[in-house]
Amino acid sequence: MEIQSFEIHFETSENTPPPYSYAYILKGEIKEKLHLHYQIQYTHREDLAVEEIVEEGFSLNDDLDLEGVISKDWAKQVNVLLSKTKPSKYIESAHLNFFEIILKDKEGKTEKIFPHNQEEWEYLCEELSQALLEERQVEQPLQIQFKKIAPLESIDYYLITEFSKRQVIFRYKPKKGKSREINIAWEEGKKFLELIFKPDYLTEEAQVHEPTKNGFYIHLGDALWYESGKTVLNRSNKNDLLGKIEKKLIELSTHAQ
Repeated sequence: MEIQSFEIHFETSENTPPPYSYAYILKGEIKEKLHLHYQIQYTHREDLAVEEIVEEGFSLNDDLDLEGVISKDWAKQVNVLLSKTKPSKYIESAHLNFFEIILKDKEGKTEKIFPHNQEEWEYLCEELSQALLEERQVEQPLQIQFKKIAPLESIDYYLITEFSKRQVIFRYKPKKGKSREINIAWEEGKKFLELIFKPDYLTEEAQVHEPTKNGFYIHLGDALWYESGKTVLNRSNKNDLLGKIEKKLIELSTHAQ
């Protein structure tokens, strides 16, 4: 089935408490680019006090209704995932999120499926919605900064993930010398992001001001700087995650031009 459009209905499981519970509809039409319409509504907040909602990091109205156009590369990803998706029976359970896909081909024929690989679809929908949020400038692309300060040389590294264009940019900026940058394959960038978020970040002990002392630091795009070995730690002595992050940065730097 060569699809022309799709419509996805999602709702968090009954076991997901407010203010975290939500439902969304994501509609996509494949043209020269991918046209999206995204509606998300946070649910079951009627009995919550304002303080309960705000304390969890939400606002009083987090609902969204957005339309926009993103890179056609995302349409390819929809088709790739669809090609390996098998329909399964709908299982009603308080532990499971509801997820339904409605497909329409060029002749107007529709097909409704509950995918067997639901988690993969949920992840792709998160990427698509993030791409739309960036395209509409509701959110900025994710930029992670790394700082290596040493007696002989200081270097800033930047990893910029642009969902709207489905591209990852790596920038290498020594204190002395010329800045360089490269585009990284999307999957490679995604794996690097997963590695970056694996260590333990001690938010309450992180520093607000940009560091000046020798060391290796990570800035996740918020207001905080995390210092390797002090406020960002490996989860175990057997797996040097921070060492792997530094090694990857050096590897990418050798390819930057």
